[in-house]
Amino acid sequence: MSCLQGTLTPIVKVPSQAVPTDRTRAAIRNLAQDPKNVVWLISGRDGAFLEEHWGMVPNLGMSAEHGSFIKAPGSDEWVNMTESLDMSWMSEVEEIFKYYTERTTGSTIEMKKASVTWHYRQADPVFGEFQSKQCLDLLESSVAPRRPIEGKFAAGLTVTYISSRHSSVRVRSLSYGRQKEHRMSSPCYQQGRNRQANHLPEP
Repeated sequence: MSCLQGTLTPIVKVPSQAVPTDRTRAAIRNLAQDPKNVVWLISGRDGAFLEEHWGMVPNLGMSAEHGSFIKAPGSDEWVNMTESLDMSWMSEVEEIFKYYTERTTGSTIEMKKASVTWHYRQADPVFGEFQSKQCLDLLESSVAPRRPIEGKFAAGLTVTYISSRHSSVRVRSLSYGRQKEHRMSSPCYQQGRNRQANHLPEP
């Protein structure tokens, strides 16, 4: 499993510009075509973005919007992991992000199918971080207690996002750890483990 932005591509001010190089794609292609490997790409980008830049790599499993949409290796179909969930919380979060966008020059809102992100990469760094903390407090007090969501905030609470300067809210049950658990329990992963075991020497 590998994350996209920050691992396979650099962290950029505009997330849609986090595109892979031909060399990176070739390296992942080589890994995915080895029958002993089961390769997954985990990203906060949506399925359309992953299809555009990674869809040409055979046997690559893809996880879009942090696990909200899954496409297994060798499959042509995306599975919506949020289909049975109440996603009405998104409009509440969007309204809070709008409030801070109007008061933070350079900040923007990114609406996806299953998550809402407030970007302040292009805002004043000090003021942007201050606003992010204020936004976090409001989300935790007004939305989180009533909704099954988790916040990934760049204001020092989640180390992964400190350098990328954004606040993202998504369904709690679709955390990275749960995604990993889901992949490892999938038939495709288990088949890969079995193939690998068959290649191990006898003790």
